[in-house]
Amino acid sequence: MGEPIAFPEDSVIEVDYSIFVKDSTDEKWSRFMEKHTMRHFTSEEIHEFSESTAFEVVKSEEFLTSAEPSDTTWGVCYILRKITETDSK
Repeated sequence: MGEPIAFPEDSVIEVDYSIFVKDSTDEKWSRFMEKHTMRHFTSEEIHEFSESTAFEVVKSEEFLTSAEPSDTTWGVCYILRKITETDSK
């Protein structure tokens, strides 16, 4: 089970995970907890990074569904292409 906490001013998400494991020998349950702190990038940052390194964003889509990304999308896949000298001619 994951419980996210967003820190938008820092572009950080902390997810507190609770993992439940059942021992097959004695049927007892154990619970483990982990905290995952992740830095995320905004769409604007991805576009800025791509432009500053001579790439262009070809497409962006919601990870695994190919849907249009929205404010509620957890993971976005970006496809970039290197801009070559022949592109500018």
